[in-house]
Amino acid sequence: MKVFLVLVIILSLGAVAYVFKEDLGIAKLFGGKGEKVVEKKEEKKDPEGEGTTPPPKEKTTSPAKTAKREESPADRKLRLQVEKELPLLEFKPIEELVGNWKDLPQRIFDPPREVILKQGVRMEFPGGAGGQDVKAGALVFATASKGSILTLKRYADGSLSTQADITATNLKETLTGVYEQWKKRKNDAVLNERAREFRERKIERLMAETGSRTPPPVNLSKREQQLIGNKPAQNSDKTVSIMVQSIKNRDVTEIKLDEIDRWGPVRVDYFEGQVYWVASVHYKSPTLFGLVPAEAMALMRKGKVLDWVYPGSGEDVP
Repeated sequence: MKVFLVLVIILSLGAVAYVFKEDLGIAKLFGGKGEKVVEKKEEKKDPEGEGTTPPPKEKTTSPAKTAKREESPADRKLRLQVEKELPLLEFKPIEELVGNWKDLPQRIFDPPREVILKQGVRMEFPGGAGGQDVKAGALVFATASKGSILTLKRYADGSLSTQADITATNLKETLTGVYEQWKKRKNDAVLNERAREFRERKIERLMAETGSRTPPPVNLSKREQQLIGNKPAQNSDKTVSIMVQSIKNRDVTEIKLDEIDRWGPVRVDYFEGQVYWVASVHYKSPTLFGLVPAEAMALMRKGKVLDWVYPGSGEDVP
């Protein structure tokens, strides 16, 4: 009898275990529908072994760091006036400047311009003396255009050449990229000029409000004062004699005296960490896309113009 009771108990426990096992499998199979299966997860220890890693703290920003300094009514009025007098330049679409890519100026190809072929072409030597198949992706040189047809050479000074439509090369993309960079540089120069003009006029306003006859002194060291020398003289018509002479000496070829529209004031400024007397001229510059407004800045020391640069980019003026 005892053996029979033990056997019954064992069979009962086995049946319970089987049912539990089946319920657990079904719950997992249907994503936990019905009975919820809770699996024990291992707690993540921190690197130091001091218990669990605390939840990440939310990033907070100090109000002092986010607070924007309010612009005074007088400064706002002055800023808007400067922005009105020095508006950002507006540019025509490049397609309009180049006649929808059928009127490219020859200066674009002087010197020969590197382009990449989008499709293969056959190039020939003069007089039918053979030729060469040039595959897409090859670097070739555009030397001229007629309508939308380009003259292409395998090498800049070679005789192996062909003619192909502009769409067979990446010239459109190349010139568009050059134009976009140039537009940005010109408007960067306008923004820099706005900032300088605002700063100078604000000083003049503060001088008038306080009755001062001289602007706040520029805090130059004795060495810096010796380095730059005396302030270059600015004539009654705003021209600066040493800058005029530099242009006449052809230290720069892009700037023509009769193309200058406006002269900026002479002031102390820093360029690439070095101190100079500086002054800007606004003029019409010849480019791939015709005459356009431009600005150049002269860097001066001890009565001499040392260099001409574009204020926005810092590049040398040719």
